[in-house]
Amino acid sequence: MARINNHQDAKKKIIAAAIEIATETGWNAVTLEAISKKIGVTKAVLPKVYWNRCDSIF
Repeated sequence: MARINNHQDAKKKIIAAAIEIATETGWNAVTLEAISKKIGVTKAVLPKVYWNRCDSIF
């Protein structure tokens, strides 16, 4: 698994992954599991950067 050291880079990767997942499969498919798999980190990392999936998009 990749390690995220820079929160700004992490946010950009998370946003890009969330948008890509939503575009490909719909909003309901945007989950912590899906985003973490897409960017190559564990899902435990994501709440440290964003609180919920709405925060990741907006």
